[in-house]
Amino acid sequence: MKTGTLEASEEARVDGKRCYRTFYQPDLGLELTAHPACVLTRRRERATLAPMRAGLAAAVALTLVATFGCGGGSNDACGRTRPCGGDVLGSWTVTDGCEDASALVTAQIVNVIGGACGMTVHPVSAFHTGMLSFAPDMTFTGSMSIGGTVTAMLPASCLGGMTCTAIENYFLTQGLATHDCTGTSSCTCAIDWGSWSVGGTGTYTVADTLLTLSPQAGPGVAKDYCATGAALHLMDVSGAGIADDVVLAR
Repeated sequence: MKTGTLEASEEARVDGKRCYRTFYQPDLGLELTAHPACVLTRRRERATLAPMRAGLAAAVALTLVATFGCGGGSNDACGRTRPCGGDVLGSWTVTDGCEDASALVTAQIVNVIGGACGMTVHPVSAFHTGMLSFAPDMTFTGSMSIGGTVTAMLPASCLGGMTCTAIENYFLTQGLATHDCTGTSSCTCAIDWGSWSVGGTGTYTVADTLLTLSPQAGPGVAKDYCATGAALHLMDVSGAGIADDVVLAR
């Protein structure tokens, strides 16, 4: 599960009656720990909601490819630029961003409940803000923040007998920033997603087409990138497609 790409590892451990699910995103240095309620409902939901994981994974991959394609655009085209490396020196300001937030959050929900179960997810809002400045001594300054909100419509087949309040609380224990779940036989929930953020001062490295930012405080981030002319693309690649792309200009 990942908000930038669609990969992560997870670890679950039980200490008495408390349960923690920890999600690691190595390229972001992100660690999310859950509320201690997950053991109580996890066994029942796994048994009830287990089908369709493989089918949905393929569907998500196809959605990403269909949405962003594979190259074929100019290097200023959001979501259609492939990693190419290049010179990042100078100051850059975010001007655009694109991602398939629906596919990203759908993949997260599938990882939590174990199947697609007929859900639909629609983007509501997104934000792409910030600036970065890269110096020749391999230091950087600035800040960036990428995220937004989607609406997830969950039919009864996704709920495992839980109420909308219960499914909201359960999603929260699994690291999904869920709120305002309403409904009876089905639920409509708002889910905030945060693709990534970085800020302050720190150092950076460039290796082929990978740009890694290591701030003095907070988690680091590693992104495939392409810097050509006046445009810098910071992106996550998913197979033949681009999962998300943030565009900056000099």
